[in-house]
Amino acid sequence: MPKAKTKKSIKTKATTKKSKVSPGPKSLELWLHAPGMDAILRAGLGGLVSVLNSLEAADPLRVDLPGAPWEDEKPPWEISPDRVSLFFGDPDNAEEFLKRLFQYAFQIKANEEAIDLPSTYSGTQTEIVRAQLQRGLMLTFLQHGQSRKGAKKDEDRKSSVDDKEIAYSIRPLSSYKHQGGYKDLVDKKGCLTNKALDIPGTLFPGAAVRHNKFNSDTKHEGTAAELLAAYFAMIGTLALPINRGSAVLLVPEVTDLNSFAQRRKFITPSSFRECLIGGVGDAVLGVQARLRADTMKTMLDVPTVSGYLFRPTPWASQQKSRVAAQRIEPLDDQAETIFELAKDCFRPQIKSRVVKSGRGKSATKKEEHFWSLSMVK
Repeated sequence: MPKAKTKKSIKTKATTKKSKVSPGPKSLELWLHAPGMDAILRAGLGGLVSVLNSLEAADPLRVDLPGAPWEDEKPPWEISPDRVSLFFGDPDNAEEFLKRLFQYAFQIKANEEAIDLPSTYSGTQTEIVRAQLQRGLMLTFLQHGQSRKGAKKDEDRKSSVDDKEIAYSIRPLSSYKHQGGYKDLVDKKGCLTNKALDIPGTLFPGAAVRHNKFNSDTKHEGTAAELLAAYFAMIGTLALPINRGSAVLLVPEVTDLNSFAQRRKFITPSSFRECLIGGVGDAVLGVQARLRADTMKTMLDVPTVSGYLFRPTPWASQQKSRVAAQRIEPLDDQAETIFELAKDCFRPQIKSRVVKSGRGKSATKKEEHFWSLSMVK
């Protein structure tokens, strides 16, 4: 019998359509009261607006500004009391836009090897003040060694305060995590990512993996907008050291982005004496006192400020954990007067002592000056 004819299998080329990957967004909107925005992230958004305001005062023809060249010399962002919109133009311009923004916001004083945040102070900032503020950052945002690069030990330096030579120490730095933070916000094509992003404790002090065995399930994540606000929390808040092992992170309550950005520079201490604090309450009331002394006090309300205490704990001695919090409302007139009197009566004083070195006929005596802090305060 003839063999049955079998149907030949017809080979067809699979029609593979190239999946079109949608480009990233042309802009980014950050809302002050969006879900997930807590006090630290709202302060971070206020810090971002402070930076944008500083950039608006720059020469609009500068080629290194975010989004430059600016069309009609108008900055590529919009700011309202509760919202910020950043316009990248083309989606793949997001990386360069954010890179320039971060380069201006997070700087290093090359001659001092110290962190410089130019949008947080007016005029010039002395080296000794910058050193004290950097110590506060290294006890909060930058406490982990991987978040910064530089010397392994402190360096002793001297500065003139009230016509007296004062010794202080600083850890020289060459870079820190926030300077390259824009890379975490974009994909390989340079577009703003739409993925869920990790927000570590180096950006959001106090955030941590709740259980090491379930790392991916208990880590802190957020959107690109939340991560951007977390990076700029270093600018919207203020970190001051109490001593070498503990610090206070001060978080002003931001209710209006425009008004907060106008007064942000008054939050930062302008003198080394103002940097010396005795605890959370002292630090918070100091911030509110500086804001009251602002010449614009008739237009701006003094905000509620929360203070978070960071220090080592028996269960995690290698890091500074957030162990206490205190939320302080603005003082009434009577309480404000009492605090101002206490601040003046118990202000840090510069004392002197004679230090001997050597023995016998080669022995020498030298007068040294140091800070004396009031235990009463």
